[in-house]
Amino acid sequence: MGTPVLGGDRVLVTTTTTGTSAYVLGAAAADTFLTPAAEGIPSGSRVMYTVQDSLDAPTLFEKGEGIFTAGSPATLTRAQIKGGSNGTSAVNWSAGPKYIFLSLHADKVAIRDTDGRIPHTQDAPGRISQLRRDTGFSVPNDTLADMAWDVRGPDSLGVIGAGSGPFGQFTVQEAGVYAVEATLTFAGNATGQRRLVIVVNGVEWGADRKPAAGTDVVELGVSKLLALAASDIVKARAYQNSGGGLIAGGNTLSTFSIAKIGG
Repeated sequence: MGTPVLGGDRVLVTTTTTGTSAYVLGAAAADTFLTPAAEGIPSGSRVMYTVQDSLDAPTLFEKGEGIFTAGSPATLTRAQIKGGSNGTSAVNWSAGPKYIFLSLHADKVAIRDTDGRIPHTQDAPGRISQLRRDTGFSVPNDTLADMAWDVRGPDSLGVIGAGSGPFGQFTVQEAGVYAVEATLTFAGNATGQRRLVIVVNGVEWGADRKPAAGTDVVELGVSKLLALAASDIVKARAYQNSGGGLIAGGNTLSTFSIAKIGG
């Protein structure tokens, strides 16, 4: 059985923690708010939290799950960073006040249907991360090469990471069943084969292969349903043997997507 992940009503506390270490929790942000202990959160509980540097006009935030430990002072570890200003890496906080509130995250919220049943959680629909290759990428001859994606799309799964790219992989944050899809367009060339592969932790799980089509482009697509664990690395790799480097990507038909469809 998994570990319960708790929220908390009206829990909002201050912290002056800097860097990327565990949060040292201060007092409730106002008399109308509570500390985790005052809300009845047991010490040692895993909780859902959000941190931001301002209540009125935040410029940095972090969403994650952590372990609350009661004490003087109380602390909150960063067990899993699920998203924020630094992607799925911990925000490196500078000096100054921050605000931590316990919240319900969409992937942990049960949805009640019209019959009163709760057959799924809110992460079933709408959670997707996507990359694109809008400029041409030279795939070397006779080499299975990691694709480098230059445009980040939505990242509600928090699997892309920080920075402006290019990006080479999805790093899975939560175990579950995922739909993974890659599409790629190769420039026209009359020689050899073209191949597109989905790879998990270095192991091939799905591929599409087509012969060269002369002056016409070659469009490849592959999709797989995969049971993935947290920290799994998912990549797309491209291959061609035209006799020299060959351009791939450079249009909206070259994409790499992952969506969580089940727990």
